[in-house]
Amino acid sequence: MAQRAALPEPGYGPPETVRFEDGAPVVRFFPEHGSEFSDFRFVRLGLPELITIDLALGFARATGPGGTRRTAQSAQALFSSLKVFANALMTGPSVPESLGELAPSALHRARLASTSGRAYVSVVHSLRLVLRGSQGLPSGFRDALYAPNPAVIAAGKVEAYGDGEVAAVRRAARKVVRKAALRIRAARSEAEEFLARHGTPELNRVPDANEKRALLAHIFEHGDLPRLEDGNLAVPRSGALLAELNPTREDAHALVALLICLTGLNLSTVLGLTADHLAASAAAETPAVLLRGVKARRGPQHSEMDLAFIGKSSGSGADDLSTAHGVYQLALELGEDLRRHTGDDGLFMFYAKASGGRAATMRYRRMSAQACRILLPGFEDQSGERRRVDTGRIRRWYLDRHQRPVAQSAQTLASVYLARDASTLDSYQGVVEEALEGEVDRIRIENARRVLTEADRTEALHDPEAVARRFGLTTETLRGLLAGDLDTVAGACMDNTNSPHSPTGTPCKASFLLCLGCPCSRSEPRHIPVQALTLIGLRELRPGLDEHEWERKYAPAAAQLEDLMDLQKAVAEDQAAQATEEDARLVRALLDGDLDLR
Repeated sequence: MAQRAALPEPGYGPPETVRFEDGAPVVRFFPEHGSEFSDFRFVRLGLPELITIDLALGFARATGPGGTRRTAQSAQALFSSLKVFANALMTGPSVPESLGELAPSALHRARLASTSGRAYVSVVHSLRLVLRGSQGLPSGFRDALYAPNPAVIAAGKVEAYGDGEVAAVRRAARKVVRKAALRIRAARSEAEEFLARHGTPELNRVPDANEKRALLAHIFEHGDLPRLEDGNLAVPRSGALLAELNPTREDAHALVALLICLTGLNLSTVLGLTADHLAASAAAETPAVLLRGVKARRGPQHSEMDLAFIGKSSGSGADDLSTAHGVYQLALELGEDLRRHTGDDGLFMFYAKASGGRAATMRYRRMSAQACRILLPGFEDQSGERRRVDTGRIRRWYLDRHQRPVAQSAQTLASVYLARDASTLDSYQGVVEEALEGEVDRIRIENARRVLTEADRTEALHDPEAVARRFGLTTETLRGLLAGDLDTVAGACMDNTNSPHSPTGTPCKASFLLCLGCPCSRSEPRHIPVQALTLIGLRELRPGLDEHEWERKYAPAAAQLEDLMDLQKAVAEDQAAQATEEDARLVRALLDGDLDLR
């Protein structure tokens, strides 16, 4: 996975990190993990020439070979602190020309300019790092800089997302990702069909009649649309095709959100994942990938981590969005073309349009944790506005539910994360057993549930043994399922006397709403109308219930029905119109509780 260590070729020299443009210093930063370099233009500080150069040279020492700021996020944070300090200097009675003119009052103004005591401490630490080894600092300023930091009020307790909020995030992200997969696969199919018939198109040649397939083939082969000499598109209004063939920022954000929900990893760690991995892919093996992750806060000796993403065996061929392995594999597939054209091995590849209205060439812009603002359609507030997905709260939810460290020590998990999470304090002592039992049940349900498609029904007419084997059924049970002999209300039960909700060997007494998540249940296209009718009934029921009752009794069933509609590519309103009067009577009785044993 990692490159072998080797001496540089003869004649190698380290890259220049400081250069001057129009007399102003520019520091080029190279992240230690091989992503794209960044240029920091110190003219933006607005300070006189001499002090600007000294700050730039100190910044280059801190971010260059042997420096301590070695990730894009830490380098950007360091530069932001210098901008706060520069703004403070500009508000003084006189702006210092050099480091020798700095006065202790500059730190006082920086403290007033900082948004919080914690932000001011960050500015002080950044100045200590940048000015380390600098000559000519006045003793008064140096003493003030290295004086003990002011007391900082501890950060307040952060509350994890609830189960319902995480389910909403996952549901919204899955919809975005599935649409992206359909769009990109269809566009690739068109491009490959054109290439098979006509061969590779000539670079920047405008196809006859501006045929869409020819333009897609040009993107597929060359990484961009045909362009004129001035860089504008040769075919007007064709820029949208770049997003048809490649993931968008929203698609990448959805993949990121899903992976954090499934792993509990930090946002910065997930954004830094690459396509470099080892895979277990033999027929008898559980699907798994091994890869390298980075958490810079762990320090230079412990920042790199070995990660294992485990999947589940499935013969259906559907995308697996319920495991980290499945999400990783889909991110590999969707970003494959961008990696091929850019040579970048980043996992979350996306096409981004350049500012100014000109469609950009296909490129990968590595997302930073500060700039990754995730907004997903479907994850909204009561007014219908999209809510920002807080990955920190997702991580805390994951740690709360699983009660095991993820890229931290057990002590840090307990004292920093769980102790500061207001949602866990009341039940801290008993949460471990409950979370582990819940996770086992969740894995069992997700692994056992299967949804038959129309293609599965058709295949069962000719080869019932193969379909039964794929869905873990006997041939006789499959026939009963397809004939409707095993129907409940919104699905079918394969083993009424082996339910997780009743003693083994006795008939199941659970509510029919629980059938949707039971390992004994199966669903097939014949059930879609009544499932849609049930979902609409639950939606209508929600406004009259308080949030606690909804989450406890109905939210899991509603989420599972939403997912079933999505898997079957069905629109609930259209399917509900196909339900019979008998179906409607059963659904009303179910939602009114008339079918429950009392």
